[in-house]
Amino acid sequence: MLFIFKQRPVNLDLFTCRQMIFDAAKPKPAAQFYPDWWKELKTEIPMKGSIFPTATMRRCMGMVDYYKHGIIQPLWSDFICRTGPVGDPFFEAAFSDNTTPVSQHPEMLRGSYLPDTHYCHIKMSNPWAAKCKEDIMWMWEQPTWSYPRPNDMILLPGTTEFKYQYSLNVNIMFARGHTPIEHRLMFQQPLVHLTPLTERPVKLHHHMVAREEFDKLMQGEKIANINRYRAYRRVRESEEKKCPFSGWMSQ
Repeated sequence: MLFIFKQRPVNLDLFTCRQMIFDAAKPKPAAQFYPDWWKELKTEIPMKGSIFPTATMRRCMGMVDYYKHGIIQPLWSDFICRTGPVGDPFFEAAFSDNTTPVSQHPEMLRGSYLPDTHYCHIKMSNPWAAKCKEDIMWMWEQPTWSYPRPNDMILLPGTTEFKYQYSLNVNIMFARGHTPIEHRLMFQQPLVHLTPLTERPVKLHHHMVAREEFDKLMQGEKIANINRYRAYRRVRESEEKKCPFSGWMSQ
């Protein structure tokens, strides 16, 4: 007899303390964010000189399968970043909600990579936090297929876990041009694609919490430095090994 066992889902809890964002800008399965231009395509089109039609990107398995995995966070507010031309370090950036903080990391922290003369670094403080009971790595990618001008911006890739730290802050590099540029991103624009490095399905749980509880989750921002993070993680792992219910709690 053949037994087929369903894979246990990865449960990801997502928290925000802002009601409008909870109502209208939830991170959701990536399959809910196929771009409009892709939806408007026919599956096949005739080709001159051939009796067989040619498949369009509606049948591109690389793209179709890409959206079957992970989650996408949409932008929670309109955003504008104005940059000076190449060689000019000028920038100004803000969200239309007048609430979300915007900051930068100094150029010296990344050495010669994408210098301020040609790029502008922006760090968006995410109004969502994520928490997972399992130590699973998540890969950050930009949803390029949904970017209106993908050559103008780079969402910096990386991997994080959400068992020991819960931050979802987004780092973007905006390219400078020959003239000043106004980079404009719109509310509900897909901003980041998060894919768990596991074949198990993901189950999302969205929570609206008080500001105090959200701020407590975001204490992890203070240990973002890799040495502090590793020390904090070692303490947490040591405490979990002492707890007789730690294995049960992760199920």
